[in-house]
This record gives sequence, C-alpha cells and structure tokens, in this order.
Amino acid sequence: GLALIAASVSIMIGKYDKLASVLLAVMLLLFAILVHAPGGADSMGNLLKDTSLAGAALMYAKHVAKDNSVIG
Repeated sequence: GLALIAASVSIMIGKYDKLASVLLAVMLLLFAILVHAPGGADSMGNLLKDTSLAGAALMYAKHVAKDNSVIG
C-alpha cells in the first residue's frame, strides 16, 4: 500500500518519476508471478490487470517520465 502511494506521489510531482514507475512495474510483475499465477484460473482477471498495469508503468517510464537522473 505504501509503495503504491509513494510511487503515485513521485509520479505526480515529477521527482524520480522514471525510477518510481520502473519500480512500480517490478512490484506489479512480482504480484502477478507470486500471488496470482499460482491461483490458476481463479485469479486470471487480476493476473491480466497487474500485467497490463506493469506494462503501462514501463511505457510511462520510457516515453513520459521527466526525471532521467537515476535511470538512463
């Protein structure tokens, strides 16, 4: 919960937004792999949701992020 709030604040103010969005994507992919994938078909909706949100965070990091001081 706190990591999601910290990432959203960082993205909104534009400070370390590239780092925050990459770390957000990593966290969401870990959720998808470790939490939703073992559930099988029962949690397929949440698996797809987390995977697509991770993709959106990576797209933000590549094309929109303003602060490039941490990750090239």
